[in-house]
Amino acid sequence: MIRPWKFYAHLILAFVALRGVSGDDNAEEGDYYQRYFEVCKDETIEVEDVSLLCDSPGAYYYGNGKYRNSETCALGDKGHVSIYFYIGEEMMGYEPYVTLKVKSNDGSMEDAYIAQDEQLCSLSGLSSQDGQACPAEGFYYLKGTVYLGNKDGNSNSLDVVATVGFRSDPEVGYFDLGGANTDYCEGGSYGKYSYAKMRKQIANAVASFLVTWGTLFFGVIAVVAFGVFLVKRIRNRNDVAFEEADEDLLDGHFNQVIVMSSSRSLVDF
Repeated sequence: MIRPWKFYAHLILAFVALRGVSGDDNAEEGDYYQRYFEVCKDETIEVEDVSLLCDSPGAYYYGNGKYRNSETCALGDKGHVSIYFYIGEEMMGYEPYVTLKVKSNDGSMEDAYIAQDEQLCSLSGLSSQDGQACPAEGFYYLKGTVYLGNKDGNSNSLDVVATVGFRSDPEVGYFDLGGANTDYCEGGSYGKYSYAKMRKQIANAVASFLVTWGTLFFGVIAVVAFGVFLVKRIRNRNDVAFEEADEDLLDGHFNQVIVMSSSRSLVDF
C-alpha cells in the first residue's frame, strides 16, 4: 500500500531540487557544492572535474538502500568514477595513455584500477561531448566502475580519492600530458574547484523520483484501465444476452398469440 506522506515527501524534495536549478543565476559561489581536486599545471589535457560516488555491493532493488550514490565510501563498495577533461590540441602521430584508479589516502586498501596505462581512445567508457573522434581537440567524459577492496565487516568510511593521469608513452615516468589528484605531474599541480556536483545530485534526485513514482503511477493507471475494460466487456455481454432473451420471449409470445388466434377461429367456425 502506498503511504501518502512518502509520496508527498518525494514530491516536495523534487520540487525543491527543481527550484534550486531554476533559481537565481547570480547566486554566490557558496550556494553551490564545491568539489576540490588538484590538477597538473600547463598540460595538453586539462581535467575539469573528478567524481567518485559509491554504492553498496549487491543487486539493487527499490527500498534496500544499496543505491546510495554517496561520496562516502566503505570497504567493499562499488565505486563509480567519472572524469571530465579537455584535450587542448591535436595529437598528431600518437594516442595518449591513461591510468585511472581509486586510491586510499590512509593506506586502508590497495589501489583499485579501472585502467592502467591503456590507450585512451580504446576505452569503452570514453565519450566525446561534441561528437569529435578521439584524440581530436575537445571535451570528453571517461567513466568506470571498480570495487573498493573486500568488505571485512568494518562499516567505517574510507578516505579515498579518484586519480587520473595521461602520458604520451607508458615508458615515461610521469604524466606528461596531464592528470588530477596525482603526485606524478611533470610541472607540479594546483587546486581547482568543480561546481557541477550540486546539479548532478539534483538531477539524480529528480530522476529517482520520476522513475520510482512514475513507474508506479503508470502501473496503477494500466491496472485500472484494464479493470474498466473488463467491466465494460462483461456489461456489454450481459446487455447482449438480455436483448437476445427479450427477443426470444417476444417471439414465443407472438407465436402463442398466433396459435391461440388460430384455435379460436376454428372453434368459432
